[in-house]
Amino acid sequence: MCRIFTFLLFCLVSFSMSAQSSKVEVSYELCKDDMTRELMDFQDIRYYQVFIKGDFSGKMCNLVMVHCRDGQLSYDEPIRFQEKDSTIRLTYFAQSIDSDTAKISLKSKAVHSTRKYDVKNCKSHILMETYTEAPLTTADTIPVIAYTTGLVQNFMFEGKPVTGIDYCGLRFAKVNPKEWSDKYGVKDFVYYIIYFEPFDIGKE
Repeated sequence: MCRIFTFLLFCLVSFSMSAQSSKVEVSYELCKDDMTRELMDFQDIRYYQVFIKGDFSGKMCNLVMVHCRDGQLSYDEPIRFQEKDSTIRLTYFAQSIDSDTAKISLKSKAVHSTRKYDVKNCKSHILMETYTEAPLTTADTIPVIAYTTGLVQNFMFEGKPVTGIDYCGLRFAKVNPKEWSDKYGVKDFVYYIIYFEPFDIGKE
């Protein structure tokens, strides 16, 4: 009897959690126009559109910029908004102003922001997808995109040892950016996360 009760309780909790959360998909799109892409490359401007798809009805969206400085994470105040459509579209531009300063622009229906940030050694930084291994739901804190360098790799080129940056190694590791510093030694970058809360009109 105890086992049956435990099983029923587990099913009830699982059903409740599934009812409160729903599947989320994140996809990325580069600039499609060749001339514009070449002009951005000439000016060292990075660009990505991020599409976050899911059922966001009745939920408050919280978009947060996370800054990693020497391996220490700090979190900006969340940008809070409601999304009535099934797709959140975020447009990012990033440009290295000098070796330790980056300008990052974020545009969406809810926000239009362009600011300069202190990012050490950012000349080699790019906007990078933040892929995840596990499926995502509205119950998760979801990494959206990062402005980061890659993995420093030593290899041989024409018989000589050289040092290069492996962006794909970091991108396709599918590791949460909050773990990059400890796991890979990537210590200076910024990234964005999004999380969802039930919308309470009394708090807004």
